[in-house]
Amino acid sequence: MNNLTTTLLGALAAIQILSAASAPRRNLVFIVVDDLDNQTFQAALASGLLPNTKRYILDPGTSFSHFYITDARGCPTRESLLTGLYFHNLAGFGAGQTNCGISLFQDSSTLPVWLHAAGYRTSLIGKYFDGYGYTDANKDGTIDMSDTTYIPPGWDNWQALEYAQPMFRPGGPPPIGLATLGADNPNQYDWFINNRGILQYHGESPADYQTDVLHGMVNTYLDTLAGTDSPFFLMIAPGAPHVQTYSDATRYDQYQDAWTWDCPPSPRYTGPAEFAVTNSANFNEADVSDKPAWLRSVPRLSATDNSNMNHQRNDRIASLQAVDQIIGDTAAKLSAQGKLQQTVFVFLSDNGWQYGNHRLTGKLDAFEESIGTPLLVSVGGGVTSSAFITANDLTPTLMELAGVAMPYGGDGQSLVPLLSYPSLTWRARFLVEHWTAMRPGSLFDMPNYAAVRTSPTASKTPDQLYVSWQTGEVEFYDYPTDPNAMASRHATTDPRRKQQMVLHQSSILALQTCGNGTCQSLEFQP
Repeated sequence: MNNLTTTLLGALAAIQILSAASAPRRNLVFIVVDDLDNQTFQAALASGLLPNTKRYILDPGTSFSHFYITDARGCPTRESLLTGLYFHNLAGFGAGQTNCGISLFQDSSTLPVWLHAAGYRTSLIGKYFDGYGYTDANKDGTIDMSDTTYIPPGWDNWQALEYAQPMFRPGGPPPIGLATLGADNPNQYDWFINNRGILQYHGESPADYQTDVLHGMVNTYLDTLAGTDSPFFLMIAPGAPHVQTYSDATRYDQYQDAWTWDCPPSPRYTGPAEFAVTNSANFNEADVSDKPAWLRSVPRLSATDNSNMNHQRNDRIASLQAVDQIIGDTAAKLSAQGKLQQTVFVFLSDNGWQYGNHRLTGKLDAFEESIGTPLLVSVGGGVTSSAFITANDLTPTLMELAGVAMPYGGDGQSLVPLLSYPSLTWRARFLVEHWTAMRPGSLFDMPNYAAVRTSPTASKTPDQLYVSWQTGEVEFYDYPTDPNAMASRHATTDPRRKQQMVLHQSSILALQTCGNGTCQSLEFQP
């Protein structure tokens, strides 16, 4: 397919979808779960635990088999999802910002701001991103209780999970000051939420299970839409299947054994005790001599580690049942209101997760298990696209589905053409980046790196991963011959492979400085 044909088909696809969206305008339900890797998602589907996700999004829609996160952490991804920008292009980056969070995020020009200005009713129910609840969210120079009830611009309905202990828990110690509190994750039990400007605490009873509480909030919000004609943007962001973590040492031994962390399923669901998950060839990799020093220092999983890992994975799979029920009830309510046909559902995760692949647990690295996640869009007719998609593409996609122009040239490309023509030629490469954000010596700590991942359409470097570490080390994988990234080719003497590494390094340098609409020309060049 030549470039002219691709362009014409893309234009026709955009006209086809947007003409259907113009009267009435499309409603947008944006579902962002946490730490869901493709393997876990497929296991949940195969076990029949996600009937509503399958019925309302997968079966009528488009599934993207190569959806990637460009910084395998939730916070940078969530910022990219609201802006369409690489993390390094977000305003404020560089001013000491090697981490990310609400106090560093410039929230005056974002997806909800633009949609609200275009007449959309906007709502967040669930997780925003790091720092909310214990840092200077309102940027007034003081960390105080007003930061826990801060509502960013653009949101009409704000029910956001808090990332810390903004006040003492019932029966717990007195407040010790927000600046000294650790950043607890919004857990399934024992958590806080800013419910429309009112700080609320939920404890450890069955009725406090986070996903179920958010479910009730979604139902209540949807009831307010009955009888209204305004289009809406609803972002549903439950913590599941993220494991519960705590900043103190009373529940876990200073993060020393991540395999014992858990994401309990809702007490309303049990599901099978074991799920059929087949580990890939790189599970608990025996020989990591080709890997950088930090990974070579990671020990192999013990039998106890493996048992704990399977328990954690089973619970994480089962926890998705409560998320699936939110999707089912949302679709049912919108159907009863006559709004389902003009509503687009988008389902994704903010990053993947390692389950012993290359001996690893967690995320942050550039391997497929960490940067790859599910992406489903309920438009397309039950097809799968193998196009290489990034998180930067979601903002322009939602904007185009809403019929609203992007106010600036972002770093992503709208997926609207692929929703009608899933086999269109698409991205040839993209940047993966990571800055150390963890405490030195943390279980998840690793050096900074920049990497480039190419698709099969990259004519000279097809389907490869090249990682350049701050330590001076490099990794180089060729997926057609090594689909599990078991043997880095960085020490090759093959002239063709050496030239490919030169091209990859050049791509990294170019992508690290692209912006204002120039990233696409680099990424889509064959």
